[in-house]
Amino acid sequence: MRSIKLITVLLFLLFCSYGSAQDTLYVDPVKIDSLASLLTEPDIEDIEKVKLLNEYARLNFYNRKLIQGFTATIEAVNISEKIGYKEGEVLYHKTLAAFLGDSDMVPYHYQKARMLLTQLNKGDSFEEVQVPTGYPDPINERYHQILINAIEHFKDAERKDILATLYNHLGAYYFMNNNLDNLNITIERTIKIYEELGELYPIFLYYSYKTYSANVQGDTDEIERIEQEIQKLVASIKDNKETGPLNFMLANYYSGKEQQTLAVEHYLRCIDFFESIDDYWMLADVYAEMSNLYSSLDMFAKAAEAMENRIRIIESHDLGVNKYGAYNRAMWAMYDAKNYNRALYFRDQKEKLVTDQNREDFLADSYSLEGHIFLDQKKFNDAIPLLEKALEISLRLNRLQSDEWEAFRLADCYYQIEDYNKALKFALTSEELLGLGNMRLERNLNLLFAEIYDALGNKNQAYEYLKTHTDLLKKSKEEDVVSLVMRAEVRSVLDRKEKEIDLLEQEQYIKEQENKTQRLWIISIAGAFLSALIVSLILFRNNKNRQRANLILQQQKEKVQETLVALKVTQSQLIQSEKMASLGELTAGIAHEIQNPLNFVNNFSEVNEELLAEMKEELDKGNIEDAKSIANDAIDNQKKINHHGKRADGIVKGMLQHSRSSSGEKELTDINVLTDEYLRLAYHGLRAKDKGFNATLETDFDDTIRKINIVAQDLGRVILNLITNAFYAVKEKKDQNPEGYMPTVTVSTKKTKAGIEIMVRDNGNGIPEAIKAKIFQPFFTTKPTGRGTGLGLSLSYDIVKAHGGELKVETKEGKGTTFIIQLQAL
Repeated sequence: MRSIKLITVLLFLLFCSYGSAQDTLYVDPVKIDSLASLLTEPDIEDIEKVKLLNEYARLNFYNRKLIQGFTATIEAVNISEKIGYKEGEVLYHKTLAAFLGDSDMVPYHYQKARMLLTQLNKGDSFEEVQVPTGYPDPINERYHQILINAIEHFKDAERKDILATLYNHLGAYYFMNNNLDNLNITIERTIKIYEELGELYPIFLYYSYKTYSANVQGDTDEIERIEQEIQKLVASIKDNKETGPLNFMLANYYSGKEQQTLAVEHYLRCIDFFESIDDYWMLADVYAEMSNLYSSLDMFAKAAEAMENRIRIIESHDLGVNKYGAYNRAMWAMYDAKNYNRALYFRDQKEKLVTDQNREDFLADSYSLEGHIFLDQKKFNDAIPLLEKALEISLRLNRLQSDEWEAFRLADCYYQIEDYNKALKFALTSEELLGLGNMRLERNLNLLFAEIYDALGNKNQAYEYLKTHTDLLKKSKEEDVVSLVMRAEVRSVLDRKEKEIDLLEQEQYIKEQENKTQRLWIISIAGAFLSALIVSLILFRNNKNRQRANLILQQQKEKVQETLVALKVTQSQLIQSEKMASLGELTAGIAHEIQNPLNFVNNFSEVNEELLAEMKEELDKGNIEDAKSIANDAIDNQKKINHHGKRADGIVKGMLQHSRSSSGEKELTDINVLTDEYLRLAYHGLRAKDKGFNATLETDFDDTIRKINIVAQDLGRVILNLITNAFYAVKEKKDQNPEGYMPTVTVSTKKTKAGIEIMVRDNGNGIPEAIKAKIFQPFFTTKPTGRGTGLGLSLSYDIVKAHGGELKVETKEGKGTTFIIQLQAL
């Protein structure tokens, strides 16, 4: 009966939170209409459309327009599958989670989304969708009819999980109205859908609901039948690939329901499973959740141990997680365990990742950590100014769950130095900031209030807070939970040891069999000795042949090495050829650019010569005023000569800087100026070779971008190469004489959360899908023989990578190509 007890623990919590409020429009209909209009735009890109469709679906759900919402959901996931947009499935699960609101199925869809992101190496970029407060209430008769209509509409839909998701809210209606017969029918239909889909977590969850319903009805036969079904299901998945993810979902579910013992058991099973398949992303997630669970139980040493394991996995396998956030969590886990050295170590690791955007956040944490440590060491006067600085920054940045602790620690400091009024002030601040679910702080804060009011002589208030503290302590039952959690860990260790013993026994049996075999071999060796002599002679002859073959192989190896050296020399020559080709493009542009200031210098010099002759004549005549006027004109001309001379000098210096080898040293550079300069030079370079070529140049530079630290020469070569390729593409299309075609090259920059992007877009013929994957390969080119080495994009890719960035391409055949340089904030 143990399994049935475990199942009945999963009570029918799915439906408990649904109320009976009046119908509510959670979203302004104007916002939905605006999105609908935006979706009809003809030039909207597919990926953007997928995102907008999911947003449109969610807004419709909140206003009870289910058919419109799920129709948009299906359209979005179909587009994603068509274009191979893997993150579209992530958005699909987030949208279903948004419809469900606060159902127990929400963690299932979020976990599916997390696992998909993990497969895309984006496991740390998951964000939950924030549904309106109060949604999905009300589940009333009117909404029941809307659900029935939607179920009828989608009953034949290809995405069966949409039907199952609708059944979830329908079941809530039947539960709320105590209609257990229809509730059981709805649950059966839902289980059948998830059995067809092979999704185990929902099946377990809905079986638990069936168990609850059978208990309410006193149907012991049904309970027994459900138990047998569950046992069959468990037996069928012992070696299934879903075992680990299923345990992780169940562990998170139990943790959220404060059933910590069951949660720990499932987390430990997760660790065994994910270690066995080397899934380090999921292992890191499991240790993070375990650390949270241990912290909630004040088991700080265990929480720190779990966090150390998470950091070890992240660093040793170079997972692309937010290391700043990971070190922050580790820092506080170490502090709670009173391991101050490790806490300060992780603080220092965080500091290495500080940027302009998170500098104040780091300072708040640093002040707070040092203040906490001084408080523990009873150095209250040292702790107070640090904690006050931390609180000031936290309140200004709205750092939730940090400001409430800092205010609490300040109250504790002032209480310890017997400044009870200030202690009360900061305790009240902490109470005001206290977030839901922070039971640990709530308990400590109530105890501190009791002590402060007692010290102030307010015995009634002190008693009320002490009573609340005692009630919270009883509610948590932490001592019993901690004991059970430790027993769960011990059982896990014992299970592992039993498996090791079984393995040793198997090895012992194998060794005994090997010994028997060895004895049989010893008996047969004597009889085989003569045969061995014959075999030795054969082997001797074979050895001679092998030596001759090795000699031939050595000679061939030397030839291959000579060929390899020659290839390397050729490769170096080709790379130099590519650089010289790039320099040639640049030089042609510079020659055109430098012609303008030189023309100005020559023209103004000739004019000055004439002016000086006139001034001499006027001086001879004694016309001083006229001579002065001419002199002023000559001075103005001289300033212009000087200005244009400096301009020419700057262009020459730029050419020399580009032509010489890069020093590799980074320097602060205005990326907008650099990009604009190379755009003009590339255009004039092409015009110098082909006078008939014309194109529209469009620029959109983000003025908020500050100077960034780059190797300007190297990145300039990349920009020049991309722009030159863009001009080549539009010229190629122009030569084909398409009707109404205007060659256009667009260059833009923009600031992003991660750094900056430089985009070069053309409206040429685009890149065929068949060769798109090859364009960054060395020596691959689509240009005619003699027109390119095939190294331009390859070298550009390597230069961007060396800057810690990414070079990406987006293209549509017949429409054009966009190259995107993504650089991190430097």
